[in-house]
Amino acid sequence: MDQATKDRITAELAAEYRETIRQTAARDDADRRGGYGTRSGARSISFAYFIWFTFGEFGIHRIYLGRIRSGALMLGLGLVSGAALMVAPSTAGLVLGTASGIWWLADAFLIPGMVPD
Repeated sequence: MDQATKDRITAELAAEYRETIRQTAARDDADRRGGYGTRSGARSISFAYFIWFTFGEFGIHRIYLGRIRSGALMLGLGLVSGAALMVAPSTAGLVLGTASGIWWLADAFLIPGMVPD
């Protein structure tokens, strides 16, 4: 391939790249004007703490803050440990309940970092 062909291909790719960047920026601006990038969907830290205090053992505060996977995991852990302790109090239920409680307590310090800006 000669140098002229390489230069032409490079110029075409650079033009396509610039156009893609321009279109992306235009879409982002339109989203911001349309309210998609604003804080209208922001989460309240005080409400997150209220949910944490009320339903914290079940991870509902994590789901509220958009941490769906860890919230679902915490929900499952809370339900399993609660069921294990209610049906037949055992060491496994106590261990799971303690783990869930420690996670719940740790979230008191982690919630400010989980709230999106």
